Amino acid sequence: MGLDELAQHRFDQLSFGEQQVALLARAMVKSPPLLIILDEPCIGLDGVYKQQFLALVDHIAAHGHTQILFVSHIVEELPACINQWLQLVPHTMGGHTARVSDVSPQV
Repeated sequence: MGLDELAQHRFDQLSFGEQQVALLARAMVKSPPLLIILDEPCIGLDGVYKQQFLALVDHIAAHGHTQILFVSHIVEELPACINQWLQLVPHTMGGHTARVSDVSPQV
């Protein structure tokens, strides 16, 4: 995951982007059947770390058996591996309802 050069640093000495990548690596240590990435994981990441993080998620999806649940309000920050979407949309009777599709949500 490209973290070799960070191995000698304490977690609190890493940049926010490096911490996010390290947390993703930690989550994958045991190759879990389900990886849940919540709470807008790309918020606060600069372009380089955002692309690295999304590329790592895509790599996990392509080279393992881990299913990924990725939560984001920003469609442009979804990894390419995401192939189904659940959107919460306003309901005519008030509140929200879920729309599930395998087509990219409208940007």
